Amino acid sequence: MAGKISHTFRPDIRVRLIDARPFFGPGTSALLRAIQECGSVLGACERLELSYSKGRAILHSAEQELGFPLVRRTKGGVGGGSASLTEAGVRLLDSFEQYQADVRRYAQEHFDALRTQLEHPE
Repeated sequence: MAGKISHTFRPDIRVRLIDARPFFGPGTSALLRAIQECGSVLGACERLELSYSKGRAILHSAEQELGFPLVRRTKGGVGGGSASLTEAGVRLLDSFEQYQADVRRYAQEHFDALRTQLEHPE
């Protein structure tokens, strides 16, 4: 069935940082962005429909692997705690999101050439 490529045929690119196992990727960056916007880990987890314990585990894993803190936390009182990204966390998040966008753009450009080949194999 040459030339019958679906119009929804597309690459699926996920950018992740790994060592023995993945420790930073789209989920971690979404959590950091949500913390930046919400001002708390709990609020970010709620926004992302992620359990608080899972969110804390994601942060702990990333910080352990990277060797530096991503989030600055303050203990809560009556009004609850707060959290913000460290300077290193902001730089990493911005750089990772740019890297991810660059990789996806590169993949899409090369996929377009592949799609042409798939649609016109002769």
